[in-house]
Amino acid sequence: MTIKLSRDRVAFEALLRAHERPLFGYIFSLVRNLADAEDLFQETCVALWEQFDRFEQGTNFAAWSTTVARFRVLKFFERRPQAVVAFSEEARARQLEVAAAADPHEQDARREALAACVEKLHERQR
Repeated sequence: MTIKLSRDRVAFEALLRAHERPLFGYIFSLVRNLADAEDLFQETCVALWEQFDRFEQGTNFAAWSTTVARFRVLKFFERRPQAVVAFSEEARARQLEVAAAADPHEQDARREALAACVEKLHERQR
């Protein structure tokens, strides 16, 4: 039992480390508040660990983790409807749908392209 738990923990930590930045970015893009995003990221990490025995090794961890995060964000909006005043319930739902459909690899490529563009700017322009 402890060997399996240890193997699961190592696998979980490796997967989370590989996906933590895009996962946090996904959460932040939905709530648009750094403190709330940090709290939700921590809650999501706990939920991911608690549910890791349901994750099928070799499948898409990014898709699975963003789905778990999306449900955490939805609960957050239910608990604190004033958290996002600028968007209607319909707009938030649509934003969640679009974000869930996004390809994490495409997002990484876009982030790298943006970083390359920013590097070309003069220091003052950055």
